[in-house]
Amino acid sequence: MPNTKSKRSVKSQSSKIQQKHARSFQEEAQLRPSVAKKAAEVDAPQPSKFMAFVKEFPWLTGILSALIVVSLVGVMYNSHLGFFAQTSADPCAWAKNPATFPVPAKITYTYKSAPQQCITTTTPGLYSVTLHTLKGNITFTLDQQYSAASVNSFVFLATHGFYNGLSFFEVKNGMALTGDPNTINPNAKTSTYGQGGPGYNIAASYPKTSSAFTAGAVALMNTGSNKFGSQFFIATQDDSATLQDIYNYIGNVYIGLDVVQKLQAGDIIQSVTVSYNINGVPGLAPSVSPTAAATSAPAASPTATAKP
Repeated sequence: MPNTKSKRSVKSQSSKIQQKHARSFQEEAQLRPSVAKKAAEVDAPQPSKFMAFVKEFPWLTGILSALIVVSLVGVMYNSHLGFFAQTSADPCAWAKNPATFPVPAKITYTYKSAPQQCITTTTPGLYSVTLHTLKGNITFTLDQQYSAASVNSFVFLATHGFYNGLSFFEVKNGMALTGDPNTINPNAKTSTYGQGGPGYNIAASYPKTSSAFTAGAVALMNTGSNKFGSQFFIATQDDSATLQDIYNYIGNVYIGLDVVQKLQAGDIIQSVTVSYNINGVPGLAPSVSPTAAATSAPAASPTATAKP
Protein backbone atom coordinates (compact mmCIF):
# COMPACT_ATOMS: atom_id res chain seq x y z
CA MET A 1 0.00 0.00 0.00
CA PRO A 2 1.22 3.50 -0.69
CA ASN A 3 2.61 5.45 2.29
CA THR A 4 -0.04 7.99 2.99
CA LYS A 5 -0.27 10.43 5.90
CA SER A 6 -3.05 10.15 8.32
CA LYS A 7 -5.61 12.86 8.51
CA ARG A 8 -4.33 13.73 11.98
CA SER A 9 -0.75 14.30 10.84
CA VAL A 10 -1.86 16.42 7.90
CA LYS A 11 -3.96 18.59 10.16
CA SER A 12 -1.07 18.95 12.61
CA GLN A 13 1.35 20.02 9.90
CA SER A 14 -1.14 22.51 8.51
CA SER A 15 -1.56 24.03 11.97
CA LYS A 16 2.20 24.47 12.34
CA ILE A 17 2.43 26.23 8.99
CA GLN A 18 -0.37 28.62 9.95
CA GLN A 19 1.32 29.42 13.29
CA LYS A 20 4.61 30.11 11.49
CA HIS A 21 2.90 32.46 9.08
CA ALA A 22 1.14 34.22 11.96
CA ARG A 23 4.46 34.84 13.75
CA SER A 24 5.92 36.29 10.53
CA PHE A 25 2.99 38.72 10.21
CA GLN A 26 3.38 39.79 13.86
CA GLU A 27 7.08 40.39 13.46
CA GLU A 28 6.45 42.38 10.30
CA ALA A 29 3.77 44.45 12.06
CA GLN A 30 6.14 45.17 14.93
CA LEU A 31 8.83 46.18 12.46
CA ARG A 32 6.67 48.64 10.56
CA PRO A 33 6.28 51.23 13.42
CA SER A 34 10.01 51.07 14.08
CA VAL A 35 10.77 51.81 10.43
CA ALA A 36 8.15 54.59 10.37
CA LYS A 37 9.57 56.06 13.55
CA LYS A 38 13.07 56.11 12.11
CA ALA A 39 11.81 57.74 8.94
CA ALA A 40 10.01 60.40 11.00
CA GLU A 41 13.15 61.04 12.98
CA VAL A 42 15.09 61.55 9.76
CA ASP A 43 12.46 63.93 8.36
CA ALA A 44 12.07 65.91 11.65
CA PRO A 45 13.83 69.33 11.74
CA GLN A 46 17.16 69.23 13.50
CA PRO A 47 17.73 71.58 16.51
CA SER A 48 19.48 74.90 15.76
CA LYS A 49 23.05 75.56 16.78
CA PHE A 50 21.78 77.91 19.47
CA MET A 51 19.49 75.27 21.00
CA ALA A 52 22.27 72.74 20.74
CA PHE A 53 24.56 75.15 22.61
CA VAL A 54 21.90 75.70 25.28
CA LYS A 55 21.50 71.96 25.82
CA GLU A 56 25.23 71.37 25.94
CA PHE A 57 26.12 74.37 28.16
CA PRO A 58 23.03 75.21 30.27
CA TRP A 59 25.03 76.92 33.05
CA LEU A 60 26.92 79.17 30.64
CA THR A 61 23.67 80.07 28.89
CA GLY A 62 22.18 81.07 32.23
CA ILE A 63 25.10 83.37 33.04
CA LEU A 64 24.97 85.03 29.60
CA SER A 65 21.20 85.53 29.90
CA ALA A 66 21.63 87.15 33.31
CA LEU A 67 24.30 89.50 31.97
CA ILE A 68 22.07 90.53 29.07
CA VAL A 69 19.16 91.26 31.42
CA VAL A 70 21.36 93.30 33.79
CA SER A 71 22.80 95.28 30.87
CA LEU A 72 19.34 95.99 29.47
CA VAL A 73 18.07 97.16 32.86
CA GLY A 74 21.15 99.39 33.21
CA VAL A 75 20.54 101.00 29.82
CA MET A 76 16.88 101.60 30.68
CA TYR A 77 17.83 103.11 34.03
CA ASN A 78 20.47 105.46 32.63
CA SER A 79 18.25 106.50 29.73
CA HIS A 80 15.13 106.81 31.90
CA LEU A 81 13.17 104.39 29.74
CA GLY A 82 10.32 102.05 30.58
CA PHE A 83 9.82 101.65 34.32
CA PHE A 84 12.63 104.14 34.97
CA ALA A 85 11.14 106.96 32.91
CA GLN A 86 11.03 110.21 34.83
CA THR A 87 7.47 111.32 34.67
CA SER A 88 5.84 114.15 36.49
CA ALA A 89 2.15 114.62 37.08
CA ASP A 90 2.75 118.33 36.51
CA PRO A 91 4.75 119.14 33.35
CA CYS A 92 5.53 122.56 34.83
CA ALA A 93 6.91 121.25 38.13
CA TRP A 94 10.35 122.63 37.21
CA ALA A 95 8.87 126.13 37.02
CA LYS A 96 6.71 125.93 40.14
CA ASN A 97 9.31 124.31 42.41
CA PRO A 98 12.71 124.81 40.75
CA ALA A 99 14.69 124.50 43.98
CA THR A 100 13.44 120.96 44.60
CA PHE A 101 13.19 119.77 41.02
CA PRO A 102 15.54 116.75 40.61
CA VAL A 103 18.29 117.15 38.04
CA PRO A 104 18.14 114.17 35.64
CA ALA A 105 20.89 111.58 36.01
CA LYS A 106 21.62 111.97 32.31
CA ILE A 107 21.76 115.55 31.07
CA THR A 108 20.16 116.32 27.70
CA TYR A 109 22.01 118.84 25.55
CA THR A 110 19.88 118.71 22.41
CA TYR A 111 16.11 119.12 22.44
CA LYS A 112 13.76 118.72 19.49
CA SER A 113 11.74 121.79 20.44
CA ALA A 114 11.52 124.59 22.97
CA PRO A 115 10.11 123.68 26.40
CA GLN A 116 6.47 124.13 27.29
CA GLN A 117 5.65 127.72 28.14
CA CYS A 118 5.24 127.38 31.90
CA ILE A 119 6.50 130.87 32.78
CA THR A 120 4.53 133.66 31.15
CA THR A 121 4.28 137.42 31.49
CA THR A 122 1.47 136.92 34.01
CA THR A 123 3.40 134.45 36.19
CA PRO A 124 3.74 136.09 39.62
CA GLY A 125 6.80 136.02 41.84
CA LEU A 126 10.57 136.31 41.49
CA TYR A 127 12.99 133.82 39.98
CA SER A 128 16.59 134.07 41.18
CA VAL A 129 19.52 132.15 39.74
CA THR A 130 22.84 131.35 41.42
CA LEU A 131 25.85 130.21 39.41
CA HIS A 132 28.32 128.33 41.58
CA THR A 133 31.94 128.76 40.45
CA LEU A 134 35.31 128.16 42.06
CA LYS A 135 35.76 131.92 42.27
CA GLY A 136 32.50 132.45 44.12
CA ASN A 137 28.78 132.58 43.58
CA ILE A 138 26.94 134.86 41.18
CA THR A 139 23.26 135.52 41.85
CA PHE A 140 20.93 137.39 39.54
CA THR A 141 17.22 138.03 39.20
CA LEU A 142 15.08 137.16 36.20
CA ASP A 143 12.27 139.25 34.75
CA GLN A 144 9.54 137.17 33.14
CA GLN A 145 7.32 140.21 32.66
CA TYR A 146 9.82 141.61 30.22
CA SER A 147 11.05 138.49 28.42
CA ALA A 148 8.86 135.51 29.32
CA ALA A 149 10.05 133.13 26.57
CA SER A 150 13.72 133.76 27.41
CA VAL A 151 13.20 133.33 31.16
CA ASN A 152 11.08 130.22 30.59
CA SER A 153 13.83 128.63 28.49
CA PHE A 154 16.60 129.66 30.87
CA VAL A 155 14.87 128.26 33.97
CA PHE A 156 14.01 125.03 32.13
CA LEU A 157 17.61 124.44 31.05
CA ALA A 158 19.02 125.43 34.45
CA THR A 159 16.71 123.10 36.39
CA HIS A 160 17.49 120.23 34.01
CA GLY A 161 21.25 120.53 34.59
CA PHE A 162 22.08 121.92 31.15
CA TYR A 163 24.51 124.58 32.43
CA ASN A 164 26.27 122.38 34.97
CA GLY A 165 29.89 121.94 33.92
CA LEU A 166 29.84 124.46 31.06
CA SER A 167 32.60 127.04 30.97
CA PHE A 168 32.87 130.74 30.25
CA PHE A 169 34.44 130.33 26.83
CA GLU A 170 35.13 134.02 26.27
CA VAL A 171 35.63 136.94 28.64
CA LYS A 172 36.41 140.19 26.87
CA ASN A 173 34.94 143.50 25.72
CA GLY A 174 32.98 143.81 28.94
CA MET A 175 31.18 140.47 28.50
CA ALA A 176 31.57 137.03 30.11
CA LEU A 177 30.06 134.50 27.68
CA THR A 178 28.86 130.99 28.57
CA GLY A 179 26.07 128.49 27.88
CA ASP A 180 27.56 126.60 24.93
CA PRO A 181 27.33 122.80 25.38
CA ASN A 182 30.35 122.41 23.09
CA THR A 183 32.53 123.54 26.00
CA ILE A 184 31.76 120.35 27.91
CA ASN A 185 32.31 118.08 24.91
CA PRO A 186 35.88 116.68 25.05
CA ASN A 187 35.78 116.05 21.31
CA ALA A 188 34.72 119.57 20.35
CA LYS A 189 37.31 121.97 18.97
CA THR A 190 37.71 125.33 20.68
CA SER A 191 36.92 126.91 17.33
CA THR A 192 33.32 125.66 17.75
CA TYR A 193 32.84 127.47 21.06
CA GLY A 194 30.08 130.00 20.64
CA GLN A 195 28.27 127.96 18.00
CA GLY A 196 26.40 125.44 20.15
CA GLY A 197 22.90 125.54 21.52
CA PRO A 198 20.02 123.47 22.92
CA GLY A 199 18.65 122.46 19.53
CA TYR A 200 15.92 125.09 19.42
CA ASN A 201 15.58 128.85 19.12
CA ILE A 202 13.29 131.28 20.88
CA ALA A 203 11.93 134.60 19.76
CA ALA A 204 13.80 137.87 20.13
CA SER A 205 12.73 140.23 22.92
CA TYR A 206 15.10 143.18 22.74
CA PRO A 207 15.24 145.86 25.41
CA LYS A 208 13.84 149.24 24.45
CA THR A 209 17.33 150.70 24.50
CA SER A 210 20.87 149.48 25.12
CA SER A 211 20.78 151.27 28.48
CA ALA A 212 19.78 147.91 29.93
CA PHE A 213 23.30 146.58 29.53
CA THR A 214 24.88 148.11 32.61
CA ALA A 215 27.35 146.21 34.79
CA GLY A 216 25.79 142.96 35.93
CA ALA A 217 23.18 142.77 33.17
CA VAL A 218 22.36 139.22 32.01
CA ALA A 219 21.16 138.57 28.47
CA LEU A 220 20.83 135.75 25.96
CA MET A 221 23.37 135.90 23.16
CA ASN A 222 22.30 136.61 19.61
CA THR A 223 24.08 133.75 17.84
CA GLY A 224 23.23 135.10 14.40
CA SER A 225 20.12 136.05 12.44
CA ASN A 226 18.27 136.83 15.67
CA LYS A 227 18.63 133.28 16.99
CA PHE A 228 18.58 132.77 20.75
CA GLY A 229 19.14 129.49 22.58
CA SER A 230 21.18 128.61 25.66
CA GLN A 231 24.13 131.00 25.37
CA PHE A 232 24.12 134.07 27.58
CA PHE A 233 26.49 136.73 28.84
CA ILE A 234 26.96 138.77 31.97
CA ALA A 235 28.15 142.33 31.55
CA THR A 236 31.38 142.79 33.50
CA GLN A 237 31.15 146.55 33.10
CA ASP A 238 28.76 149.21 31.86
CA ASP A 239 28.26 148.19 28.23
CA SER A 240 25.27 150.43 27.57
CA ALA A 241 27.33 152.73 25.34
CA THR A 242 29.03 149.96 23.36
CA LEU A 243 26.42 147.23 22.86
CA GLN A 244 23.49 147.38 20.49
CA ASP A 245 20.04 146.45 21.73
CA ILE A 246 20.09 143.09 19.91
CA TYR A 247 20.31 140.74 22.91
CA ASN A 248 17.48 139.25 24.96
CA TYR A 249 17.80 140.92 28.35
CA ILE A 250 16.63 138.57 31.14
CA GLY A 251 17.91 139.98 34.44
CA ASN A 252 20.62 141.55 36.54
CA VAL A 253 23.26 140.46 39.05
CA TYR A 254 22.60 141.60 42.61
CA ILE A 255 25.13 139.45 44.46
CA GLY A 256 28.55 138.56 43.09
CA LEU A 257 29.36 141.30 40.61
CA ASP A 258 32.91 141.21 41.97
CA VAL A 259 33.03 137.50 41.09
CA VAL A 260 31.85 138.27 37.56
CA GLN A 261 34.70 140.76 37.17
CA LYS A 262 37.23 138.09 38.21
CA LEU A 263 36.09 135.55 35.63
CA GLN A 264 38.49 134.32 32.98
CA ALA A 265 38.01 132.19 29.89
CA GLY A 266 37.87 128.55 30.97
CA ASP A 267 36.23 129.15 34.36
CA ILE A 268 33.54 126.54 34.89
CA ILE A 269 29.98 126.74 36.18
CA GLN A 270 30.08 124.00 38.79
CA SER A 271 26.31 123.97 39.26
CA VAL A 272 23.25 126.17 39.05
CA THR A 273 20.42 126.63 41.53
CA VAL A 274 17.15 128.39 40.83
CA SER A 275 14.87 129.71 43.55
CA TYR A 276 11.32 130.96 43.24
CA ASN A 277 9.53 133.32 45.61
CA ILE A 278 5.90 133.54 44.62
CA ASN A 279 5.55 136.66 46.76
CA GLY A 280 8.46 138.42 45.09
CA VAL A 281 8.34 140.95 42.27
CA PRO A 282 9.69 139.95 38.81
CA GLY A 283 13.10 141.56 38.27
CA LEU A 284 13.13 143.20 41.69
CA ALA A 285 16.06 141.95 43.77
CA PRO A 286 15.33 141.07 47.40
CA SER A 287 17.22 142.72 50.24
CA VAL A 288 20.77 141.44 50.55
CA SER A 289 21.55 139.75 53.86
CA PRO A 290 24.59 141.02 55.82
CA THR A 291 26.32 137.67 55.33
CA ALA A 292 25.86 137.71 51.57
CA ALA A 293 26.93 141.33 51.35
CA ALA A 294 30.09 140.61 53.33
CA THR A 295 31.15 137.67 51.18
CA SER A 296 30.35 139.07 47.78
CA ALA A 297 29.77 142.66 46.78
CA PRO A 298 26.34 143.21 45.19
CA ALA A 299 25.61 145.26 42.11
CA ALA A 300 25.09 149.01 42.33
CA SER A 301 21.54 148.69 43.68
CA PRO A 302 21.11 145.69 46.01
CA THR A 303 17.39 146.09 46.48
CA ALA A 304 16.10 146.83 42.99
CA THR A 305 16.85 146.09 39.39
CA ALA A 306 16.07 148.81 36.90
CA LYS A 307 13.67 147.89 34.13
CA PRO A 308 15.35 148.05 30.72
